[in-house]
Amino acid sequence: MLLAACSSVPKQADVSASPHAQALWQQHKQQLQSYSKWSIKGRAALRSADDGWSASMAWEQNDNAYHLRLAGPFGQGAVVIDGSDDAVSVHIAGQQAVVAEDAELLLSQQLGWTVPVASLPYWLRGLPAPGVVDTLAINEAGVVDYLEQQGWRVDYSAYRPLRSVNLPRKIKVENESLRLKLVLDRWQLGEEEAASARR
Repeated sequence: MLLAACSSVPKQADVSASPHAQALWQQHKQQLQSYSKWSIKGRAALRSADDGWSASMAWEQNDNAYHLRLAGPFGQGAVVIDGSDDAVSVHIAGQQAVVAEDAELLLSQQLGWTVPVASLPYWLRGLPAPGVVDTLAINEAGVVDYLEQQGWRVDYSAYRPLRSVNLPRKIKVENESLRLKLVLDRWQLGEEEAASARR
């Protein structure tokens, strides 16, 4: 039954789920993509071969700009990350902010770990990021069970409804060297029209 509920889709092909699941998935994607402004509060735990930490997390997204605050990683103060299409800055408590164009490289240099920052706004919402998708498993509820993309596997073990939209509650993002667990306690969805009015 589990196999029947999921479908593996290479290279961004159409999802070959049942007609009912396919229709639900298309509707779900459209709902998610209609919100250009959203925010999350939750918890993050990261583990690599050499290190591990946990922190509270707050992510705010407004179109292509994001603001991420991790409180308490490394047993220290907050880490604040602000990014857009043009640049990203990392500010660790007690230090000067560092600015660069490449978010993943900057995080690797400043924090010692590499995550696909550009893909996270999509993965957090339960969507594949733009580009090649190696595997996409959709269940009969019309949401993603797991996806494989850019050398990462993203598993969704729980969702919660908000405004009739199913939003991820628990996510695990991992590759061969790093595992990131996210528990998303609170979601807020902002209307696209409100974000557009401030442009």
